[in-house]
Amino acid sequence: MNCYAHEDRNSVATCGDCGVGLCKECEEATIYRTDKKALCKKCNYKYACENNNIYEKTLQSKKTLLIINSIACGIGVIILFILLLTGNGTFGAVIGMFICWSLGYIVSTFFDRSLKAKKTKTMRHPNPIINFIMDIFGAIFKFLLQGILSPIMIITVLIGIQKVKKQIIENNEVLSKLNAV
Repeated sequence: MNCYAHEDRNSVATCGDCGVGLCKECEEATIYRTDKKALCKKCNYKYACENNNIYEKTLQSKKTLLIINSIACGIGVIILFILLLTGNGTFGAVIGMFICWSLGYIVSTFFDRSLKAKKTKTMRHPNPIINFIMDIFGAIFKFLLQGILSPIMIITVLIGIQKVKKQIIENNEVLSKLNAV
């Protein structure tokens, strides 16, 4: 079998995706591999395009998360100042801010399609009333914890956006290399 790109050369490998022959130069020049097997130019381009689509969707998802959490945090801070200025007390104002942050966290989690819900088996008490009370306290604790962590999530999402943008730039360099060859 001869190389698909250099018909005058014998193939030393086959494309891990479509099976065409690859000479030594083509095998060494591959960018992507499947099961440690080199890919031809066409399959490399296909993988780079698929990666580009994945990165763009991930970037859009992270931007949505950032917007939702930023709005919730902003509203929370506004509520904090309004409640402080109207004399409703510091504790109530801080709780109001955390409630907004928690709602933002919950809404952003709902819209984040990359988060997968995992069902785990939990230990339950035989008495349903105790289970109900534990569920209520657990929900309140989780809600407040999410409020505390919401600003941290914004920072994490910003870092994630920068990483995805870097991946898009690197992938675009791969696509331009594949187009140039």
